Amino acid sequence: WADEDIQFCLMDLDEDGQKELIWQDRQWIGVFTVQDGELKVLECGENITVCENGTLTLTYQYLDGNQAHYFFDVRSGSLVLVEYLLYDTDVNPLNPWHRYIEDANGNRKLTEISDQEAQEILAVFKPLALNMEPISQYPMS
Repeated sequence: WADEDIQFCLMDLDEDGQKELIWQDRQWIGVFTVQDGELKVLECGENITVCENGTLTLTYQYLDGNQAHYFFDVRSGSLVLVEYLLYDTDVNPLNPWHRYIEDANGNRKLTEISDQEAQEILAVFKPLALNMEPISQYPMS
């Protein structure tokens, strides 16, 4: 790997005044923050997207065509799940979309939703065009 394959971006995802580090090495992306003076990994992998509203999307594509979408907000140095969608033809081939719905007691239950509802939810989380810079430009002070 060459240094030009490694890029970074600093941005405040949770609007707390501290910028998070988004590190990209080809397809791999890591999102880091500092908490109590220590570097903390928020999430890392090949299927991470930073969205316009500061939300992180983690998407798994399975070999059978099914997929899972996790949507997280960054809050106080941690990830908080705000939405979860599952496309699973094994559960119901005619209506494969499901979402976690939280009841009044805070319990989550997987509930079928329509394709239109799923597409509307997915549309809320728009990928952000990151201003990535080569690692050689990383501020070392």
